[in-house]
Amino acid sequence: MSMTCDNAYTRRLQERRDGKRLPSLRFAPYQDKGEDRQKELKKTTMERTAKWVDELEQPPPLPWKEDAPPCPIHERYSLIVKQVTTKHGEAQLHKCPHPECFISCFGTEEQRDRFLHQVDRSLHWQFRDPHCPMVCYCGNLLSLKMSHSEKNPDRLFLTCRQREGGCKMFMWGDDTAPSNVREHWDWYMSK
Repeated sequence: MSMTCDNAYTRRLQERRDGKRLPSLRFAPYQDKGEDRQKELKKTTMERTAKWVDELEQPPPLPWKEDAPPCPIHERYSLIVKQVTTKHGEAQLHKCPHPECFISCFGTEEQRDRFLHQVDRSLHWQFRDPHCPMVCYCGNLLSLKMSHSEKNPDRLFLTCRQREGGCKMFMWGDDTAPSNVREHWDWYMSK
């Protein structure tokens, strides 16, 4: 059953107002992390879920900015630019304002355009579905990156956002998602 984004958005808000359904917890139950770690994960997940629900109640941002390109996944949004400080110094972050979108890149406008060209050219159709939960086993939003190695230059890959202690999920962006990842996404959507 396929719904438009606006219908799904309205349905989730109505279910929340009626008290029928709360957003699902964003961690896999089969991970054995110890009782304290599970409590910590549940607490941060509940905070993240509360923030997500609050964002649902906010009106969507203005869809277009004349000087910014559209998001390749959520085409009604244009990318926003933020000046951020990283461990390598000052950088520009180009990001889709949709709360569940993994399209973001650091760099100049030229680097952003090269990244978006690769997304348009080679990202597999499974990862382009705006209704598919692009989450890893930790429950975090996946990070889309571009390889700069000699063996795989400019090849896109998806990975866990957590660098230390994450689930180490890794997938090439131009291949189909492995069956265990698709099963995880089905489980996540059923919650």
